[in-house]
This record gives sequence, C-alpha cells and structure tokens, in this order.
Amino acid sequence: MKRDKSKIKSKKRILILSVSLLIFLFAISGILVYSHFNRIKETSADIDSDEEMMAENLNEAMINEIKENVIEDNIIENNLGTNEIENSNIDKSNQGGVINNSQKNTKAYYIKVNYGAQVVTIYGKDNNGEYTVPVKAMTCSTGTATPKSGKYKTPGRKQKWGTLFGHTPGTYVYGQYVTDITGNILFHSVPYTIKSNPATLEYNEYDKLGTKASAGCIRLTVQDAKWIYDNVATGTTVEFYSDSNPGPLGKPSTKKISSYPDGIKNWDPTDSNPNNPWKTYKPQQVNNSNNNNSNNTNTDSNTTNNIPQTIPTIAMPNLIGLTATQAEQKLSELGLKYAIKKVTSLSKDNVFEQSIPAGTNKKASDYGTIIIKCHKKVSQIEAKINVKNTSNNETFKGKNIKLVINNKELIDTFNGISYLGATAINTSNASVKVYIDNKLLKKQDFNIDNILEVNGNESPSISITIDI
Repeated sequence: MKRDKSKIKSKKRILILSVSLLIFLFAISGILVYSHFNRIKETSADIDSDEEMMAENLNEAMINEIKENVIEDNIIENNLGTNEIENSNIDKSNQGGVINNSQKNTKAYYIKVNYGAQVVTIYGKDNNGEYTVPVKAMTCSTGTATPKSGKYKTPGRKQKWGTLFGHTPGTYVYGQYVTDITGNILFHSVPYTIKSNPATLEYNEYDKLGTKASAGCIRLTVQDAKWIYDNVATGTTVEFYSDSNPGPLGKPSTKKISSYPDGIKNWDPTDSNPNNPWKTYKPQQVNNSNNNNSNNTNTDSNTTNNIPQTIPTIAMPNLIGLTATQAEQKLSELGLKYAIKKVTSLSKDNVFEQSIPAGTNKKASDYGTIIIKCHKKVSQIEAKINVKNTSNNETFKGKNIKLVINNKELIDTFNGISYLGATAINTSNASVKVYIDNKLLKKQDFNIDNILEVNGNESPSISITIDI
C-alpha cells in the first residue's frame, strides 16, 4: 500500500516537472519571437525613414528645378512692350536666366541679328559643338522696337500667313512665313495688303530692305523668311547686337522693284510660288541700233539699261461650279483681286457667275477687281406672300380668303388691298394656292432658288406677289 502511494507521488513530481519545463520552453520561445519582431519593426522603420528622406530630397530637387524652369520660361517668353524692348539690356553678363548653360548647343543653328548693319547671320556647329560656322546671311529691316542686345529662345509659334500691325493705328497688314522670337518681335516677310494673296506686296517697303523700316519685327525676303520658318527649331537662340560690321558673310544685296510694272512689282522676286511672274519675266533692252553713230561719243545711259517691257499675262480660269472657297484659292494663287457676292440658296453652294469670262488672257493689273457671284446654301428661308387684286378691289370684299403654300395654310392679314402671309420654306420649289370661300381661285408655282438668284438676295427671305 505504501509502495503504491510512493509510486503515485513519484508520478506527480514527474508530471509537475514536465509541465514546468514546458512552461519554461514556451516562455523562452515567446521572448525570442518578441525580440525578433522588434528587430524587424526597427529595420522597417529605418527603411521607411530613409525612403521618406529620399522622397523629401527628390521633391525638393524637383521643386527647385520647376522653379528654375518657370523663371527661365518667364524671361524667355516675356511679352515685352515696345519701350521695354527698346530699352532692354538683357543678358549683358548672361544674367536673368535667358540662356541655360545646360541647354546650350542642343539646336542645329544659332541666329544673330545685327541691328547696326541690318543683317541676320545663321551659324551652325563646328567639330566641338560650338556655333562658330557661318551658314547663311540675310539682309533685313529692323525698327525702333527691335532689341539692340540680349538673347532669346524661339517659342515655336509659326504661321504661314500672319496678321501684323499696319502703318497707322487700327490698320493691319500681313506677312508670310512668320516665326515668333519674343513678344511682338517676329521674323517675317515684307508686308502684304491682303492676307494669303502674294500679289499684294508693299513694294516700296520691299525696297527698304537693308535699312531700318519696321516697327520692331525683323523683315526679310520671302525666301529668307521661309528658310527660318522651315529650319529653325523651337528653342533656337536668337541674339541681338549692334555693329557696323555686317559679319563674316557680309550683307547680301536685294533687288529694288518699285520701278517695275504693276503685276510684277507686287510680288516678292524670291517667292517660290509657281504663279510668281518674276519666274517668266524677261526685261528687253531698248533697240537703238538705228540711232547709234560711230562718230557719236555721247552715250545715253538709257540705251544700255534694261527697261521692263514684257509683262506676262494671266489666263482667267473657269470658276463656275466651284465653291466660294475654291474660287478664292484659285484667284489668290494667280495674284488677282476679287470680291465675292453671296446669294442665298436652298439647294446650291457654288459659283454661278464671274464678271470676267473664263479664257480671258491679260495682264494682272488690267483685270481690276473680279466679281464672283456664288450661292450660299441655307436650311430654310422666309417666304412672304402678297396676293393683290389689280383689277377689281371688290373681289376680296366680304370673302373668305385662304393662302396655301406647299399644302400649308398661312395666317394672313388683309390691308384693304392685299392679303399678306409668311412662312418658312425649306425646298426650292413652292406651290402657292389662293382660295376664295374655299374655292381655288389661282395656283402658281415658283422656283425659289431662281428668284433668289435673279434678285441677288443675300438675306434668307423672299417676297412673292400674286396678281388676281
């Protein structure tokens, strides 16, 4: 019995030791797991801290870069007024951020505008990537508002035909191949009086190339303006300076054209337009061979000068059937002046009359202003119906009159002589019926477009009179 009790006590001690050992092992394991978790958390925190610092530094760098770019763009794109441009002294010591050194020499060309000599010189890169190789020289005309110094980057705005300020306030002229430099300072051709019409050149202004003649823009021949338009990329540097020395390529000569005949002098001689009369124009020498005397030593200078006599003619194209836009384009390409009269129509949208018949062949100056009549298609017009009794005013007296057009009854009024009604019509054919006491008195058909065309209606309305 005692032995059994001893065995039981022994088993209890073993069980207690086993449980104690297990609790101890669990406690150790818990401590190890907790320690490991803390280490992971600290590492993660360190990483997050590093990432936050990196992000903060990166954001700060980006903000600084954006600020620098904004400052630079504001200076380059600054829309300077006339006085500001005239008095500007930008970039004398490369201050103000006009040229960012990190962006230098990334463009194909560098442009210098010499205010003193009235010359534009284009430079390309040498083997070291510096702009030291003169590529092209252009004679120009600058003006009082043209910068005398400073560097600018072209913003990339270009127009084949651009609107320019005229010679007097409130008037406008037009330039070919316009390239913006800064603000209202542009490269462009000598001005024209009509937009998109290369036969309206201000030839007296063309003769001023090589002298100060503009309000502030850089005037060039069409050929030179087109070269810049075609070849100068956005961000190209344009430097202004003033020197009597025209530069390494000198100052090209330009043709004086104001003494040439009308129809010739109205074009820029360098314009590549296929209709340019300078392409076929051949001045003739005056033949004074019968008056030449070997004993006469007095030579008239006019006998050796080329006197313009041969003036090219232009054939008038057939414009009938073309749209107004197509007709305008054809006449502009030929350099002819025109005026367009538009007539309202419900079904047509084309030219139906031209003042100069197709096939006419004469000088541009002899055409004058060509009048083009064309239809202007509209969705509907207002038709006003006037029913008159021309023989007996008693016909309508005490009667019930009804007007119907295209099976639509009109609300009419009686003024003692006529019945008047109006409605909207959207078809070119109209049928008008007049009823007296519900009895058809008269029916009359009309072609609305023909009436509009004959009368030359420009407004979308028409009046029809029916005599009873």
